[in-house]
Amino acid sequence: MTGTGSARSVLWPLVVLILAAVVWIWVPGTEKPFSESSTEVLEPVGSGSQSSSEAVMEPLPEDREEAVETEVPPSAAEDRVETDRVESVPTSELRGMVLDLEGRPRAGVDIVLRVGGAPVRSLGRSDGGGRFAVALPFPEGELIAVEEGWVALRGTRFGPTNLELEHVLVLAPSLALAGQVVDSERQPVAKAAVRFALDPAAWTHLTVPLDKTFTPHSPWRVETDAEGRFRIARAVVSPAARLSAFTDDGRRASLTAPQVDTTDVEIVLSAADDSEPTPLRVTGRVVDGEGQPVADAEVRLPGSSTRTDPQGRFELAGETAPDHLVLCAWKRGYGPAVLESFGQRLREHVEQWPDLPPNPVELRLGEILAIEGRLVSGDGRGQEGFRVMLLDPTILDDFSIPFRTVETPGWNRGDPATTGEGGRFRIEGLLDRPYQLRFLHPTRLIRHDSDPIEAGSKNAIVRLPIDAVRDRLEGRVVSRTGVPVPRVSVAAAMISMASETGHTWESGSETVTNEGGRFVLGDVPRRHLLLELAGEAILPTKFEVPEVLPGAGLEVVVSLRCFVQVEPGTGPIPYAFEVHDAAGETLIIHDIRRRSRSSTSRKVLDEGRSRALAVDDTAATVIFYDRSGRVLGSVPWSPVPGEVVPATIDG
Repeated sequence: MTGTGSARSVLWPLVVLILAAVVWIWVPGTEKPFSESSTEVLEPVGSGSQSSSEAVMEPLPEDREEAVETEVPPSAAEDRVETDRVESVPTSELRGMVLDLEGRPRAGVDIVLRVGGAPVRSLGRSDGGGRFAVALPFPEGELIAVEEGWVALRGTRFGPTNLELEHVLVLAPSLALAGQVVDSERQPVAKAAVRFALDPAAWTHLTVPLDKTFTPHSPWRVETDAEGRFRIARAVVSPAARLSAFTDDGRRASLTAPQVDTTDVEIVLSAADDSEPTPLRVTGRVVDGEGQPVADAEVRLPGSSTRTDPQGRFELAGETAPDHLVLCAWKRGYGPAVLESFGQRLREHVEQWPDLPPNPVELRLGEILAIEGRLVSGDGRGQEGFRVMLLDPTILDDFSIPFRTVETPGWNRGDPATTGEGGRFRIEGLLDRPYQLRFLHPTRLIRHDSDPIEAGSKNAIVRLPIDAVRDRLEGRVVSRTGVPVPRVSVAAAMISMASETGHTWESGSETVTNEGGRFVLGDVPRRHLLLELAGEAILPTKFEVPEVLPGAGLEVVVSLRCFVQVEPGTGPIPYAFEVHDAAGETLIIHDIRRRSRSSTSRKVLDEGRSRALAVDDTAATVIFYDRSGRVLGSVPWSPVPGEVVPATIDG
């Protein structure tokens, strides 16, 4: 694998020069209005939560397991049986570097160890060149870089199988953003979602490999208050950062995020009809590896698709956003073709040549590529019944679960690949690049992510950690005051896939707490395990089980279920209400019925009344609002677990 990486580093400058030469293409009467490095010019064809208004948001890394991953000859495949247990790995040294988003090294930065998602201690600092070498007190864990005034964007998860690699930590300077969301008439808009996100272009300056790092799924997101105001205390300084706002009725707006601290950002929402992206006509053709036209191939942009004619030509509607939008083509018997960041190219074209259509493009279908191999345990035994999924596919549409990807088009979205006899698997429809695979057992809830594997590999061996399963998990469920809570359902669960817009769940074994609030689950995964807790006495909740259990034992703190019921008083009739705790934080209001459950931070009333609604036992105040979002009044409120306590507004 090292030799391959060296060859690529030598060839890459030559490839860049060739691509740069292709980009400049002459168009009669004007400069090139739209170019694509992997296309040639053709003759023209015709002529898709945070409930408070303030958030101090540090992006949290995606929990990602690392594994030994190598393609080996068939004769050597069976010799790769690992005998060392994770527990026997001695204290080791880990090396790496700290960079900013521009790829520049950061000196004097603390390298902080995290266990179970919680910071433990600093292991050292980066030197003048941004490099670090730290001694590891545990065989597995996470590292992030911590510097005053900066935000940790990427960290790394280390384990016995990747200690020899160079790990990359990424920081970005932080800033505070505050402002107001208003409508087209400059009136404040309450309950609007405000999102701060980094465009994928933010990472283009990082020339080092990032295979061993992980990045957060979710962007910063807050909600405006009754005056339309919002605040993001720890956003990121980056020219690739976007600040956007949107409402449930379809109004939205987006702008380049400020690069300095500011409190006067104004986001003006457009009318719903004005928020539609500018349509474009994208034309071109699909060819095979020999350059011959391919008829009846499917060509797709998110929200738009078509098929090629007998000459391989196509025409379809495109959009100017989002930037990461891809243009792709498929046909059975071929590997897919894709032009990445196509949305960004369309947007840049519209900005420079708004009256000219983009030049036709060419999509070249390739050969069918697959990854074949075996999933084995630590002692080399094949593991059957695991689903095999792509962890890093080329996303075509991330507003659906499961994602629509280039590798899984409409005609190939059936059941996922599954490991069979001897743990053998095959997953196909891949582009010519490395992929990480996720292996998931749907009932035992064992989840494991491979190292990158080159598409086309035929004898990949993926090894589960030898300590993947915990034979017995014991714990106790208690209230905030430490009182044991009996008769609580405790179920094992795991997130199988996630995006900014949703996630999929898998559920496993289940038990109920005894009179002392204690529970026992057997044969559960050691990593990525969540507990789903429910019961008539508590509010439903989820708890992330740390990989390393605390010495005092696992204790899960839950909120006792209390009930508030709004009734008319002598004062004005309110339109909606909220419940706050003693610190003024907005609590979630749960409408729990026999066959359904809904949650909201502000509940609309029916002529000033509500049914009995469940709230947290930390509730202290009920706030009443009129239809415009103005506060009518507030009353102190004392919850009683299991009982309904009325709340009224009096004159």
